[in-house]
Amino acid sequence: MGLRDEEARAYTTRGGDFEVDETVYRRGFEAALMPFVRGRGYDVVLVELRQVYPEICQTGAFRCGFDRGHEWDAARRSPEDRAA
Repeated sequence: MGLRDEEARAYTTRGGDFEVDETVYRRGFEAALMPFVRGRGYDVVLVELRQVYPEICQTGAFRCGFDRGHEWDAARRSPEDRAA
């Protein structure tokens, strides 16, 4: 199973419709991996996200994707990277 399949299952489990929301969900996931965002929580970077994604950054699909991207990134980073 690939990452997309995992994310589709996770989003659907939370009550979302991945086929409808995939584009916005992906934008949120990818946003969590951006260098100026990486390792920082959604509430901390919301002002910056509004500048990059003004139309979608406060939607449920974006937030869910962001949170999952943040979790995915944290699980793959070393403890030293997370502390930086």
